[in-house]
Amino acid sequence: MAQQTVRETCRAFATAGKAAEIVAQDAIRAINSCTRQHIERCTTSAIRLMRSAGSDGATAFCKFLVALGKDLQSSTKRLHILHITSDICLAIQQHRDPFAISGILKRHVPLLLTLATYVDPVKDTKTYTGVMELIGVWHDNQVFQPDELLKLYERVLEADAMSYCKTWEDVKAHVATEELKVAAELARELEDAKWTLPKRHGVPNDPTAPWYELPAANGLYMKRTRGYPLRSYALPQGGYELGSGVDRSQLKTDVEKLHSEMLHAFDKYTNADDVQDIDAVGNIIYKDPERPTRNYWGWSLDAIEKRKELSKHFQDRAVGYADVPIPRRSGAVDADVERARRMAADRASGGMPRGGGRGGNPRGGWGGRGGYGGPGFRGGRGSY
Repeated sequence: MAQQTVRETCRAFATAGKAAEIVAQDAIRAINSCTRQHIERCTTSAIRLMRSAGSDGATAFCKFLVALGKDLQSSTKRLHILHITSDICLAIQQHRDPFAISGILKRHVPLLLTLATYVDPVKDTKTYTGVMELIGVWHDNQVFQPDELLKLYERVLEADAMSYCKTWEDVKAHVATEELKVAAELARELEDAKWTLPKRHGVPNDPTAPWYELPAANGLYMKRTRGYPLRSYALPQGGYELGSGVDRSQLKTDVEKLHSEMLHAFDKYTNADDVQDIDAVGNIIYKDPERPTRNYWGWSLDAIEKRKELSKHFQDRAVGYADVPIPRRSGAVDADVERARRMAADRASGGMPRGGGRGGNPRGGWGGRGGYGGPGFRGGRGSY
């Protein structure tokens, strides 16, 4: 019966696609054998899935692990699930985590700890020692903060005590209730994160990104503040810092209004009673004063005039680049320049002609680039 439930759980998870099916297969192999090779294979496929699907993929994967933990009767196999989770957290810690995958995994670790620690005193092998060893690994590798580790220790002691006073069904019901709370908290945090502006307008999780990898809006801000033409060396490392004190509720309202207005651009029918006029650039002016009079592309006669005024305003107040020192070329760049000069001098003196010498050089025939090239050679047609 337990094996049938496990198969159903794997099938349900595999419906997310081929990548999820591979993860489910690797997870079952690792749970059954728990060899280093199988765990590493499961870690690789799980991280690939979660990074491609983002936070949604990480949440689905964690739910899958918790569901397996509740389906498995063997406490040893439930401990193997915890080994898989631990290996994934350690692997992610060594690399950048743009989708906060490890954070979602860590939120589900207490649930997996409870499932792995609880044992039937009569039937199961005690897993307390193995769980505590994993917590020691997390401490040594700083996977969790000290206060988080203390809570995990308390969780293990609580689950160990449950082994003598609660049934397996009681424990599963307790974990299911906690899982609902974790899901609600994650959903709320992910929704709030959509309206939280980053500190810098740059590349996520890379404050040292060079200027040519930064979003183009950095250049627009530079044009407004320093004037034109732009100087890349004046861009601050990681991009410009964003203003603080942003009202997230107002931002959310503005974005929702903009989205609603964009959807109106695809309406097949406009109620004539809602329209007051249409301006010279095709914007519908609605009777409702709260509804913007711009079209989908954002242009209106008023907006064009305001744009001209704003451009002149910033151009008059541009501070220029006099206060930013021009950086010296690095040694590596100087070395490349000198190498290019030597190669050019060699070519000019005939020491290294680009067309190659007389013979079968595929870059040319007799003489320079336009020399007489034989069949299959890259030499130009030249004169005969």
